[in-house]
Amino acid sequence: MNDFERIFPYVFPFFFVGMWLLVTTILRSVSGMTRELAVSVGSALRESRWGSMTVNGVAARNCAKIEEHPDGYVVRMQWIFGGGRLWLSKADLRIGDAQPKRFLYPRSRTMISGLNQVVLFDELSDFVAPDVRRH
Repeated sequence: MNDFERIFPYVFPFFFVGMWLLVTTILRSVSGMTRELAVSVGSALRESRWGSMTVNGVAARNCAKIEEHPDGYVVRMQWIFGGGRLWLSKADLRIGDAQPKRFLYPRSRTMISGLNQVVLFDELSDFVAPDVRRH
């Protein structure tokens, strides 16, 4: 048994955690998300379930949710995937029409605020629909 085979079981967990943190940090940065928001948003009016979306081109499958606040929406990821947050102000928010489900593509809706584009899929697309009855 050589030295590499002996130390591998001890080094691998640290290497894996380091790579995971590096990748989630890069994806959070590329998507424009941050750990803390630059604005004070107060308490949420309502919150969605975990669902799927694309944030500025970075896909999040069943690990993202939306919180509605009086002045906008907070898009956030689960902590294990970097815990990023993105503020979408209602003042300059454009919400697109719902796109129906197609063969391999789920139904979707696009939200654009400033330079940020968020594509919501399935239940999350219904969450921000202006015509959906609020409970």
